[in-house]
Amino acid sequence: MQGIEPKIHQEVIKRMNDLEQLLKQTPEPDRTHTDEIFMMNTELSALYDEYLSIKKRLETCIKLYRVRHVEIRKQLTQNIRKLRRETINHK
Repeated sequence: MQGIEPKIHQEVIKRMNDLEQLLKQTPEPDRTHTDEIFMMNTELSALYDEYLSIKKRLETCIKLYRVRHVEIRKQLTQNIRKLRRETINHK
């Protein structure tokens, strides 16, 4: 999660800052960069949607990993207990 998510997060933040700067530079009545603002807003929305999608997939993977990890630990614990009982019984 730390490898993928920060890259997209940084890109979204960078684009948000770019859009914010463009809006600050352009006075309200004279929006000459309207097309540029619209394009940046569209791009920002797409980046944010991608960010949310990846975050959701990562969270799902983490949950599945956790479930599998717990299952394997239970199996290992049972096997260890069985082996201990067998070694104690053979002595």
